[in-house]
Amino acid sequence: MASSITFKSVAKKSKGKTVLADLSFGIEERSAFALVGRNGSGKSLVLRLLSGLSKSNKGNIYIKGQDILTRSSEIQSIIGYMPQSNYLNESLKPIDNLMYFCKICGMQKKESEGKINSWADRLGLTENDLNTYTSRLSFSTTRKIIFARSIIHDPEILLFDEPTRGMDSINASNLWDIIDSLKRSKTIIFSTSDLSSVERYADRIGIINNGSMRMLGTMDSLINSTEGIALFEIDLEGEVDKELMDRFNENKKILKPEYKGHRLSFYSREKKYFFMVLKEIIHLGVRDIKLKKYKLRNIIENMVGG
Repeated sequence: MASSITFKSVAKKSKGKTVLADLSFGIEERSAFALVGRNGSGKSLVLRLLSGLSKSNKGNIYIKGQDILTRSSEIQSIIGYMPQSNYLNESLKPIDNLMYFCKICGMQKKESEGKINSWADRLGLTENDLNTYTSRLSFSTTRKIIFARSIIHDPEILLFDEPTRGMDSINASNLWDIIDSLKRSKTIIFSTSDLSSVERYADRIGIINNGSMRMLGTMDSLINSTEGIALFEIDLEGEVDKELMDRFNENKKILKPEYKGHRLSFYSREKKYFFMVLKEIIHLGVRDIKLKKYKLRNIIENMVGG
């Protein structure tokens, strides 16, 4: 499938500090791409660069083959952007905010009204919601208005920055289902701290840390890249002393060993190291042993250092 979005050696500095470093990756059209990482890792900046609200200091970004800096007017018309912030003009009601946005997108009044009513139905927005001043709306309702504004003009590319942040579980689930239905005809890039939704809805995942892309691929490919790594958790009756923990830490095949609350946990790619650890601690009394499938959260923790 052709790339809809391409980053080539993109870098960005702010106040003398590098916030994005030599990013190069592509996003396929009609797919959902998730950016994940810690707060401040650069996820929101990537979306701001694509939206045109921020500019890189180095490198090029192409959308549908066009450079975002030289063909910005054509590109902006095919992009919808939902920021983390809930900014709406508080002097206007939601219906007026949406009508104004439709107008600047070149839509006629009748078409605008039809689009607004259609999205209000899908998002569960009532007539009262649309006609209450935004300063009086709940956070969750405001997020739905921001989402509607990002998609009302039927853009080809959608950028969602923490789309369900602050929403209750029912509305968040509904919004994710809508996003999932859109990827059949749209290119979607989203950031979120809801890793279960990333696993469920993203076609491809980019793990970003300190402005650099640390891993990139499908969930299956990311798991495979860990070479079968697993998380072992052993609950003990006795205490693991510092000398033993130091020995575990010195063994490069025993990854990120931690002892807390009578539980010893560590990662390993080979079960023989689990049995080696078990041999060392069996005399302490083993209450329980758990072997957990490697999850997206575990991958992120290892990429960003815990």
